[in-house]
Amino acid sequence: MYIQTSVTHVKTGTLFADICEHTEPALSSVKPNFHHGGRLAALLLEARLRDKSRFRGSRRRTFGPLQVVRRASTRKLVVQDSAVADALELIRHEACSGLSAQEVLKLFPCSRRQAEVRFRKAAGRSVLDEIHAVRLEFAKHLLSEGNMPLKALSDFCGFDHPNSLRKFFKKQTGMTMTGWKRAKQPSEQC
Repeated sequence: MYIQTSVTHVKTGTLFADICEHTEPALSSVKPNFHHGGRLAALLLEARLRDKSRFRGSRRRTFGPLQVVRRASTRKLVVQDSAVADALELIRHEACSGLSAQEVLKLFPCSRRQAEVRFRKAAGRSVLDEIHAVRLEFAKHLLSEGNMPLKALSDFCGFDHPNSLRKFFKKQTGMTMTGWKRAKQPSEQC
């Protein structure tokens, strides 16, 4: 029995991320659930070592993806307006660094109100809603990755205080962060 992987660093999949981020447009990818796959492999190995005489043939196990890592190649919309495209790219890269809607709207060569209208028409939501969507996705990503302290999580997602993130997450998802994380964890049975 062997487990083959084409990823340089199994835990984070950095080879995939490096390749996907450095293409134009950045390619989306499927992030395998290596933790669950490792658990399945360990259970299979344990069964093989325990019951050598009864263990015959291949015991194939499969496991699904952890998540789809969405990047520019799977944008839901194709933006003809270059200012809106630039704004979306800025939001994608800087939303969690304390980016404000006012900073994004400065990219437009028109009044603030006209910029808001152009953005909403092309993207289907306001600049602030787009910033919030990116922050929420990143918060979910960090929650699913491990046990980061709430203060660090809020800092990484661009919130000044942990309570701001807590309230924001609850308002957007209808769940607490702990409840969301529990609901998204794979079951312990393999």
